[in-house]
Amino acid sequence: MTVLEYSFCTLQYETHRQLLLLYFQQIREAAQALLLAELQRIGPEGRKQVVDSWAPYLPTYVDPAVSLIGDNQPAKLAPTTTLPPELYDDAKDEDEDVMLGGSE
Repeated sequence: MTVLEYSFCTLQYETHRQLLLLYFQQIREAAQALLLAELQRIGPEGRKQVVDSWAPYLPTYVDPAVSLIGDNQPAKLAPTTTLPPELYDDAKDEDEDVMLGGSE
């Protein structure tokens, strides 16, 4: 295989990989939109019913080192970029409104 043939194969592979990633992203976004629409459609009572029906299948023990709730200190994570508190609260409220079917 010549260098030119190898370069062409590499380019084809990368192009196919990028197309697949794009397709998977579109599928994920469509699935998320359908899920959000369904959660809005069933309303608060329906969402509670879904959670209650799935509760037996959820784990009953969570390692305190990775738990997001509770009194234990979470495991040390790599520093990340965070929003200022006032922006974070606004973004969180908007996300909750969309998830819970409130005003948009």
